[in-house]
Amino acid sequence: MKKIMVLSGSARKNGNSMKVVDAIKEQFGAEDEFEWEYIYLYDYQIRGCIGCKVCRRKEGRACLFKD
Repeated sequence: MKKIMVLSGSARKNGNSMKVVDAIKEQFGAEDEFEWEYIYLYDYQIRGCIGCKVCRRKEGRACLFKD
């Protein structure tokens, strides 16, 4: 079975972006051939870079934020 991952950055889980995904899904045809996985970035707290450069000072380049 082939896997398709949908990574959505939209603020609404059932908004226009997902309508486009649904239209694409229809074009792929048979549901049993593909396994669809959805990841909504809205569900995660992801912080932007604050420029502290901790990732450059630490070995392994770990970010200060654990998001």
